[in-house]
Amino acid sequence: MQISNHCRVFELGRWLVMLMVLLCLMPASPAWAGSSTALGGLVSYELPSGWRVMTDRDEQFRLQAANRQAMLRIRTGEQGREASALKDVLAQVPEPQAGEFLGATARLFSGDSGSGSFVTGPMQVYVLESCIFQGPAPSPIVVELAATESWWRDNDPQALWRHMRLNLPDNIQPCPEAVAPGIDWYFNEPAVVAYRVPEGMNTFRSRATANLRDDDGMPNFSIGWDVLSFNEEFDLRGALGTGFSEPPRVFEADMLGHPAWVFEGRGAYGERWWHRSVALLKQCLADGQPVMMRAHADDAWMQTHGDFGIFNDNAWLFMPDDAIPCDPGLLQTALMRLEAELSAPQPSASAEPTPPASGALWDLEGDAGHAPAASEARDDGIRCAGEGPCVEVSTELALRVLPRPFSHVYAQREADESAIIQANVAAFRPLYVFAREGVELDRAGDPLGWYQVGQGRDAPLGWMQARDVFEWRQALLVSYTHPGDPIEGRSPVLMFQDLSSLESLVDDMDMAGRARSLYADIRQGEVPESVVSMEPERFVDITRQFYMLPILDWEQTRIRGDDARLLQLAAAVPRARGADTLDNPEYASQSRVGRGEAGAGLGDLQVDLVFVIDTTRSMQPFIDMTRDAVARMTQEFTDESSARFRFGLVTFRDCTDTIPGLEYVTRNHTPELVDGQTLVDLLEHSARATEVGSLDYAEEVFAGVDTALRSAWREDALRFMILVGDASSHPKGHPQNVTGKDEVDLRRELDDAQVHLLAIHLQDPRAEADHPIAHAQFSHLSRVRGDAGRSAIEAVDAFEQAQYLALVEQVTDDINSLLQRAVGGQAATPAPGAGDAELASVSALWQAALVEYIGREATPPKDIVAWSLDRDLMNPADRSLDVRVLVTREQLSTLSQSLDRVVQALMRAEVTQAQFFEALQGVAGQTMKQPDEIGQGAQLADTGLLPAFIQSLPYRSDILSLTDEMFASMTTQQRAELEWSLLAKLEQYRAINEQVDVWFQLNDTDDDRDRVYPLHLDYLP
Repeated sequence: MQISNHCRVFELGRWLVMLMVLLCLMPASPAWAGSSTALGGLVSYELPSGWRVMTDRDEQFRLQAANRQAMLRIRTGEQGREASALKDVLAQVPEPQAGEFLGATARLFSGDSGSGSFVTGPMQVYVLESCIFQGPAPSPIVVELAATESWWRDNDPQALWRHMRLNLPDNIQPCPEAVAPGIDWYFNEPAVVAYRVPEGMNTFRSRATANLRDDDGMPNFSIGWDVLSFNEEFDLRGALGTGFSEPPRVFEADMLGHPAWVFEGRGAYGERWWHRSVALLKQCLADGQPVMMRAHADDAWMQTHGDFGIFNDNAWLFMPDDAIPCDPGLLQTALMRLEAELSAPQPSASAEPTPPASGALWDLEGDAGHAPAASEARDDGIRCAGEGPCVEVSTELALRVLPRPFSHVYAQREADESAIIQANVAAFRPLYVFAREGVELDRAGDPLGWYQVGQGRDAPLGWMQARDVFEWRQALLVSYTHPGDPIEGRSPVLMFQDLSSLESLVDDMDMAGRARSLYADIRQGEVPESVVSMEPERFVDITRQFYMLPILDWEQTRIRGDDARLLQLAAAVPRARGADTLDNPEYASQSRVGRGEAGAGLGDLQVDLVFVIDTTRSMQPFIDMTRDAVARMTQEFTDESSARFRFGLVTFRDCTDTIPGLEYVTRNHTPELVDGQTLVDLLEHSARATEVGSLDYAEEVFAGVDTALRSAWREDALRFMILVGDASSHPKGHPQNVTGKDEVDLRRELDDAQVHLLAIHLQDPRAEADHPIAHAQFSHLSRVRGDAGRSAIEAVDAFEQAQYLALVEQVTDDINSLLQRAVGGQAATPAPGAGDAELASVSALWQAALVEYIGREATPPKDIVAWSLDRDLMNPADRSLDVRVLVTREQLSTLSQSLDRVVQALMRAEVTQAQFFEALQGVAGQTMKQPDEIGQGAQLADTGLLPAFIQSLPYRSDILSLTDEMFASMTTQQRAELEWSLLAKLEQYRAINEQVDVWFQLNDTDDDRDRVYPLHLDYLP
C-alpha cells in the first residue's frame, strides 16, 4: 500500500510538470483583468500603444492613432442603425464580403471613406449579422476603420483587434432585413420606423411622422403617432385637405406586420383627386396614442403599381414592448368623425387650403401649470395708464419693443424727416412702451400704428412706427451652448434669411450632408444665398460676454424622435452697432477663426487650481501624497510659470450637528488663492485627517464642492477643481446634507462659473455597495462641458496607494505641461504625435476651459433677424441654443420671497397634516388671494402668490400646477423631494444676487434696478 501511494504521488507530480511546460509553450494572450470597457461593456480593450480614446459614449466609441492617420469607430443603438445604412460612411457602397470580427459573423464592406469619415483613405466596415434587442428596434453593431494609404501599407489591423474583445449580451439575435445599406431610419421613439426609399422619391420629417414622397407630393407615404396626427386625419379634413371626399371602404389587414383597421377611398385637394389609404393600428403606445400609416397616389401611379404594396414591402415598424391594445372606441371615434366631416359643406375646388396656425410662443417648452386665461390675456391685455410704461396685465411686466435696423424716433406720430429726434436707433435694444396708438398687428408684413417709447422707465423719448419695431413680451432669449472641443464639438449655428430655407434643410433626409456643404462653402468664403450670418466658431459665453438673441417667432419639428425648434431670432450686442452678416468681410473673417486658434491671446494665460479633499478617517495617506505631487509640480516651476499658477484648498468631512467631534463640515484653507509652496505647507500642517468616525459611509462631498465654488477665482484664469474622495455624498434631503444641493444643482453652478472639475474616486473594496452611488455623483460633477456624454473621472483602488500617487502626479504634471505648451505658442489643439501620454480626462477638461478662454476674443453677430435651429445641423442630438429669460434683481427677489413662503407652507402642511392651501394661507397672509376667491381645484398659479411673469414663460413647472388634491396624493418622499428642490433653487438665487459682475445693462441709461441677468429656465421652480 505504501509503495502504491508513492507511485501515485510520482505520477501526479509528472503530470503537473508536463502541464506547466504546456502552459509555458502556449502563446500569450491579452491580460483582460486590467482592461477598460466601452459601449456599456460591449467592448473590452487595452489601449494600444500610439492610440488614444477620442469618444466614449453610450452608442459610440472612437479611437484615434496619435499621428491621426487612422481612426477606429464602433457604433451601436441609434448610431449603429444610422451607420448600417452606410450613407456618408463609404464613398460608394460595394457588395459585401462574408467576414468575421472578433469571432462574430459579419458583413465586410471595403472601399474609400465617405464624407462622414474622420480620415480620408481606404476603409473597412464590419456590420455584424447579429443585433442587440433592447427597446423597440434592433441595435446593430458597426465597426469602422479608416486610415491613410500609408497607414494601411505599414500596419496590420489584426494587431489592433488583438487588443479588443466583444462581450455580446444574452439579448443578441439575428438582425432583421431593415439593417442593410440604403435603409433610412426615423428615430421617433417610442416606436421606430425604417424604410427603403423607392426610386424617384425622397424623404422628409415632420413633427410626429416619417414621410416618403415624390417631388410633386404624389405619391406619398407617412407613418406617425400621437393624438395630433389622429385629430388631423379624422377631424380637419376640410382645413388641411388631407381627408376622404367620399365614404371609404373599411376593413382589417396586416400593415408592416401589425394588425390594423384600414380605410381606403378617394380624396380631393383643390382640383386634384387621388387614391387614399389610411391604416389605424390596433396596438397603441403605452399612453394610448394611436399609430397611423397614410398613403396617397394619383390615377397614373395606381395604374402602374396597382396598390400601395410597394410601401408596405419596403418599410418596417418596430413597436415598443409596452404597447397596449387600443381602446375599441378609437375605431368608432374615427368613423363618427369621418361621417361628420363628409356631411359638412365641401370646400370649393379653387379654395386655398388654410395652413395650421403656428404654435404660441409660450408653448415653447410646455404649458403645465400655466392658466389658459393667462395665455389668452397675453394676446391683447396691455394696460397703458398714462404714468410710466405700459404693462402686460397677465404678467405685470412692462411692455417693451425691439427696434428694427435703420429705424427712427419721431417727435410726433408723423413719419416726416423733419420730425426725427433720434435717427437710426440701436437695433434690437429693448425700449419701454408708454403708449400705443392705432396699432394693428394682424398685418404681419406691414403693421399699422405707433408706439411711444423711451430708453428708461421714467419718461418717453418719442414715437416709433409699428412697422419699425417688434413687440417683445416674454423677455425670452437664447444663448449659445458650449460648442465642445475643436475636433469633435458641435458646428456653429447658421442663421438663415427665411423660414423656408431652414425648413428645406431640416426636412432633407441628408440634412448633415447638406449642412456640411454649407459650412465648407462658408469656410472658403463662398456665402450661400440662404445664409445671413453665423455664430462665431469660437465660443461666446453669455454669462461673461453679454449679448441678446431675443425669440421673435418659432416653429416646432421632430428630428430623430427629439423635439427641435426653428427659431426666428433678433441679434443685438449692448453698446455696439452694425449688421454682422457674412457679406461683411470683417465679421465673416473673425467668425471663421477656429475655437482652437488663440492668436496672441495666450501669452497672459493663468491657471487657478483648487483641491477639494475628504479629510475623514483613512484619508491621511492621500493628503500626504497630494502634498508630495504639488511639491514636485512646484519644483519644476520657473519664476514665470510660478506666477501663472494659484492654488486653493477646501477640505470636507461630515455634518457636525450629527457628529460634533468632526469639528467642521467644510473648511476653506485659502480665502485668497496662494502659491504652490504655501499650498504644500497647508497640506502638511492644516489639512489633517480626523480620527473621529462618521455615522455612515457617505460624507459631505457636495458641501465641499459648494464651498470651493466660492473661491476667490481670478477673473481671467482657467479654473479647475480636483475632487478627491472615497465615498458618495449625502443626497439632497438627507438630514446630513447641509447645502440642500445635489450633483445636478452643483453642475449647473460649475458651468455658470466656468469651473471644470476632475474627480478622483478612491474605491475601497470593502465599500463596494457605495461605488455605483459615488461614481454616478462624481461623473455628473465632472462632466466635460460641451460633451454631456463624457466625464473627467478617474477611479483608483484605495488600497493601491502607489496608483494614486502616480495619478495625482500625472494630473498636476499634465496641467503644467498643457499650460507651458499653450503659453509657448503651440496650438490649442495638440499637434499630431503631441501629448500622447496625457490623461484623456485632463486633456478634455483643458480643451473645454481653453475654448471658453479663447472665445473671449470673439464677437457675436448683431443687428440682424434670421431663422436658426436649436440643434446642431450636423449632429441634431447636440443642443446648440438654450432658452433663457432676462430677470431684474427685483423680479429675482420677488420670486425668492414667494418661493420661500411655498417652502414654509410645505413644511407646515407636513407637520400639521393641513391641506396645502390652508398652510399656504397661514404663512402668506394677505399676499395671496382668499380661498373663496380661488375656488375649488385651484392651482398654485391661481393664488396670486408667485410673480405673474413666471406663469407666462415656456417651461414645465414643478409647482405652478400644484393643487390640494395633488399634494394629498403625494408620498412623504415626493413631498420631501419637492421641498429639497425648492430650497436648492433659493440658494442659487441668493448666489446669483450676490454676484456683482453678472448683472448687465441693456441701455446705458438703465438704473441699477433695471440691470438684468440671463436666467436659465432650469433655475425656475
